[in-house]
Amino acid sequence: MANSISLSTDMKKLYLFFSDGASPQEFSLTGNGVNITSTSGDVQVVAASSPLSNGTDDFSTADVAQWGIVFHENTNQLAMIGQDDIENTFTGDIKKYDLSGGSTYNLRLNSGQTKLLIRVSK
Repeated sequence: MANSISLSTDMKKLYLFFSDGASPQEFSLTGNGVNITSTSGDVQVVAASSPLSNGTDDFSTADVAQWGIVFHENTNQLAMIGQDDIENTFTGDIKKYDLSGGSTYNLRLNSGQTKLLIRVSK
């Protein structure tokens, strides 16, 4: 079983849960946020020392939005699942990010804390 990740309900923190049952690690998404990678089919999270700039996916953190994050160990993919406006739709969106090949994804809040930003570096 691989480590797993989850966003807090206010989407301002990311939690890393360890497969060995160790206490979860909490990361703030303010400032530079976190870098997410995969090593040997297991998700890894570290506080980012600087933000990444490649990529364009933004996710709203408004009161009507809700996003979650998961890591799928069999496909080595990170996925954002949710909707920017859950009051007006019953469907959700899924955005997938491939962690194979050494890709690193930076997840952070924008300066106004109104959007989650995902950027990539290979």
